[in-house]
Amino acid sequence: MLAEVRFQLTPLTPVHIGTGESLEPFEYIVAGDTLYRFTLDDFLLALDRDDQARFVKVVERSVPATRRFVSEHLDAAVRMARFTPDVSPAARALYDGRMEGGAAHPEVFACIRTSEQPYVPGSSLKGALRTALLYHAMDKDNPA
Repeated sequence: MLAEVRFQLTPLTPVHIGTGESLEPFEYIVAGDTLYRFTLDDFLLALDRDDQARFVKVVERSVPATRRFVSEHLDAAVRMARFTPDVSPAARALYDGRMEGGAAHPEVFACIRTSEQPYVPGSSLKGALRTALLYHAMDKDNPA
C-alpha cells in the first residue's frame, strides 16, 4: 500500500517550461526593456503595400537585413505583438551585443504561459518531484 504524502513548494525562482519553439529572428524585436513577439503574417499585414514589397526583397537578401527592416518598422511590430515580456538588463546587453555584430541573432525560446503568469505543468512536474522524492527515500545501499 502506498502512503499519501502532502507537501507545499515555494519556488525560489520563476518556473518556466519551454514549448520547444524557437523564435525566428524576424518574429521578435527588443525595444527598450520589452521583447515584442509577433507573427510574420501579422507583421506583413500591418505594413502598407510598398513596405510589404520591400520586405519580401529584404528577406531574400539576409537575416541581418530582415532584422534591420523590422527594427525600422518597430511601430508595426509593437501593434501586432502577441505577447510582450520584460527583458532583463543582462538579456538586453546580450541582445545588443549580438545585434551589433550583424550576423548572429540571439536564440529565443518560447515558454508556455497562462495570461502573464508562468505555466506550472501538471504531470511532468509531478513526475519529476515523485522521482526525486522516491530516490531520496530509497535505501541507497539496497536499491532493489
